[in-house]
Amino acid sequence: MKLYGGIDLHSNNSVFSIKDEAGVVIARRKLYNDLTQIFLFLEPFKKQLTGLVVESTFNWYCLDSNNKCITWIVEKVVS
Repeated sequence: MKLYGGIDLHSNNSVFSIKDEAGVVIARRKLYNDLTQIFLFLEPFKKQLTGLVVESTFNWYCLDSNNKCITWIVEKVVS
């Protein structure tokens, strides 16, 4: 089964949603912008995750003190 993810990005937290092909929400979680928390949440879905989209915004927030941005997360999870 293919899964699709979406991220509602904020300055200090993000809401992650995982849906199946029929649009049924499989998981939804509000997380602090901490890479460890984010990867732990996404890990169970990684093999089935077809895409991970982020809301369109003019300012891309960096997610941790190492300045790893949301595009880095998308590359790591969906590759």
